[in-house]
Amino acid sequence: MASEKFTFLIVSQKSEKTLKFQFNFRNLVIVFSFFILIIFLGFFSIYRAYNINFEYVSIKKDYEKMLSERNKVIQMTRDLNRINEMDIYVRNSLGISNSFDSDTLLNSYVEQNIPVSYIKNIPSFSPVSGFVSQKFNLKSEHNINLHTGLDIVAPLKTPFHSTADGQVLFAGWKYPFGNTIIIYHGEDYFSFYGHNFENLVFEKESVKRGQIIGLIGNTGETSGPHLHFEIWKNGIPIDPSIFISEYRLEN
Repeated sequence: MASEKFTFLIVSQKSEKTLKFQFNFRNLVIVFSFFILIIFLGFFSIYRAYNINFEYVSIKKDYEKMLSERNKVIQMTRDLNRINEMDIYVRNSLGISNSFDSDTLLNSYVEQNIPVSYIKNIPSFSPVSGFVSQKFNLKSEHNINLHTGLDIVAPLKTPFHSTADGQVLFAGWKYPFGNTIIIYHGEDYFSFYGHNFENLVFEKESVKRGQIIGLIGNTGETSGPHLHFEIWKNGIPIDPSIFISEYRLEN
């Protein structure tokens, strides 16, 4: 059978030319094997190219995820630095010990799965509805009648709320405000709640906008139950009525 020959003719319909190819069995096997090898290599190349593209897409996704996590870490570091700076400022202002360890704080946040970056950090949620007995005032001469926040009268033990998402920087007793809560909201925003009957949150605790954080009281130097409420930005007190429209109404 190896001596048998196979003839292939290619005939043109427009001319009398004819191409003739003659192969013996061995050569025919070699030619077919060559074509099969070419086809196999073609499919293998396509398969390999697909795998390489798939691996590239997977690596690209992993890289984008890593980049996103890196940006989160950078933002976390920036927020922690701001917390550190403002913590020292607030504690110095209140006469509290400056025992602040950012590494320990970061570890505690990681363990508690507490987010450090905020979206809903603008202090615009009304902490409590009530009568504004004393307004914000920074224009007094010789600091007479100087008032860096609002006094909001409400019944004793009325729950009051966090004005924005944040983390509790201080929760304890401080003269002359009695039971006091200070919350850091990110982007250098702080809120201050004083004269509380009871604080319902603790330092380093994460709080949500509208969450109940304490009860209206008359602790410290006060003539009756009310909430002393302040908002600070970049170390400067801001009139809370700018953010909360109901406090702009004449009471």
